[in-house]
Order: sequence, then C-alpha cells, then structure tokens
Amino acid sequence: MPAPVCHVLIPDRRDRAIPFVVALFETFGLSVKNPHTGRITTWNDDGTQEEIAEAQAYQRIAGGHVQNTQFWKTASDDVFVSWEERADGCMLSIFLDGVSADLAAGLVGLFTRSALTTFREKYGETIVLTFSFQ
Repeated sequence: MPAPVCHVLIPDRRDRAIPFVVALFETFGLSVKNPHTGRITTWNDDGTQEEIAEAQAYQRIAGGHVQNTQFWKTASDDVFVSWEERADGCMLSIFLDGVSADLAAGLVGLFTRSALTTFREKYGETIVLTFSFQ
C-alpha cells in the first residue's frame, strides 16, 4: 500500500524550522523521543538507524548532520520526517503511514493552517504544500 506523504515548505532556516515543527507535533502528543526507549532516532545515508543524545540533537540538526527523525505517539505509532534546506526555506517530507488516518489528517491540517496564517506573507510564488502517495 502506498504511503501518504505531506511535503511542506517552512520559509525559514532549518535551525528555526525544526523547533517550530517539534512544537506543532507536540500539540498532537507526538514526541521526538521514543516513549518505549526514551531515545531520539535518525537514519543515516546507509539506512542504519542511529540514536542521538538529546543534549546534542538540536546542535546536530542546526549543523546539518541530521536530516531526519521520527516523532512518536506510542512505541508503535510514529511519523518519519526528513528535511532539506533550500534557498526558500526548509522543505519537510512527513511520512504519515505510521499513524491513524485521523491523526494524519490532523497533522496535515496543522501545516495547512500554518501555511495560510503564520507563513502566508513570507512565501513567494512557489508550491508550499503538497500531499501524495508514494
């Protein structure tokens, strides 16, 4: 079954966009820490899962050493998020196949609201939000 993916542009640098995303996810009870292990995880270019020390997580993200992470609702419900810094901001890919359809719709709604309210004046003529199945 194809995975639903939301792509959203946050018109800011990675070091400011990621904390914004973390705060949005927290409103839905999602945490960057796995509730079963208490650890923050990322995937490297070789496809190996790595743990990140909480004290170093934002430094590693800001420095460009980390390009993705998982956000957890429960030990078995998670959202994988990757990002790419571009000239016009930070483009997020939010993989929603690890959570219920209701939670996925709620998250897409949060990003839609942010695009139309918080960031509307900061966007130029570009695509800022797409939803696809991959």
